Amino acid sequence: MEHLYNLGHRRIGVIAGSLRTSTAIERTEGVKKFLRDYDLKLDPDLLKECNFSKELAYTAMKKFLSLKKPPTAIFAENDHMALGAREAILDSGLKIPEDVALVGFDDIAVTGLKGVEITTISQKKYEMGSLAVKILIDKIENRSLPMANQIILEPELVIRNSCGYRLHGYQSEKILKTAFSHSR
Repeated sequence: MEHLYNLGHRRIGVIAGSLRTSTAIERTEGVKKFLRDYDLKLDPDLLKECNFSKELAYTAMKKFLSLKKPPTAIFAENDHMALGAREAILDSGLKIPEDVALVGFDDIAVTGLKGVEITTISQKKYEMGSLAVKILIDKIENRSLPMANQIILEPELVIRNSCGYRLHGYQSEKILKTAFSHSR
């Protein structure tokens, strides 16, 4: 959300997963926290629950595009839904990122394919798996580990072509470049 905000977007549509799952609840809460932190209001028309379904995301994106003031950017809470939103945007004759910026979540392989190139958030799945195996082996070998472990891995923003960053950069960069060029 912050990435899209820094690119100048203020009407950001959110395609949420199933709000009965912890993953979607946490991601949606992150969206709401971002909006509060930046003094933006949550427009209920810009949040659609799509149960992690590509087909439901397609339908939600079509609804977004039919609004009187459609969003200029979309944050999909997983890459499958981002792919559904992508199809709806392209089927509507619009361009990504020129007309609508798009960001997904999970960094699945197809998002990096040439021609798709969706900006996404990587959760470092390999590192998560490696840590899980290490913890499991340590527990099996009866090493002294606490019953509950909480390990937080920082996600990584993978910038590709769907958000507009490579075309325009961040708004603050534009302001700095403009200010610098006028000071000469």
